[in-house]
Amino acid sequence: MPDVVKQNLSIYDGLKNIYYALETKDDSTGTSYETPKKLGHARRAEMTKETEVTNVYGDNAAVATRTRLKTITLTIETTDIPLEDQAVLLGHTVDSATGAITAKADDNAPYVAILFEATKMTGGSVFYKLYKGKFAETDESLNTQEDTLEPTAPSMEGTFIARTYDGSIFTKADSLETKSASITSAWFDSV
Repeated sequence: MPDVVKQNLSIYDGLKNIYYALETKDDSTGTSYETPKKLGHARRAEMTKETEVTNVYGDNAAVATRTRLKTITLTIETTDIPLEDQAVLLGHTVDSATGAITAKADDNAPYVAILFEATKMTGGSVFYKLYKGKFAETDESLNTQEDTLEPTAPSMEGTFIARTYDGSIFTKADSLETKSASITSAWFDSV
């Protein structure tokens, strides 16, 4: 009887566990981050990768090509992004007496890492770490209640670049890959 081979297809059927961690160091000697903190329940994560492609021509034909990942634009949507987390991610201030946040024209968002998990139809998950990005204010669309409920969820958009220390932009690991299983079990413990 032939062996049954389990397919490890990367067909995603869910998203969960969006975390962020403040970057505290990124220079030629290394990197460090604060402990990752969970945001609200994950609803959506969309990555748009900007790549550069350069072709080299000779004898009237392309003879070589080079590609380079330049940036990743990440849009995340959760059930809740508490005001305190919004202030941290956007560089705003929190009024300690009222808990309200104030955005100023010269606020500067800090660099953060984002970690999340995409579940797969065949079991297991694919884990992502984007190492160095800044979030910016985005448009908000709010609606009144009508005959049918159309809930809106908070979202944020950030741009991620290569780290100074090692040039890394992101890491991706699959929990079903034998070599990755040991790192995915502690994925959200640290960057």
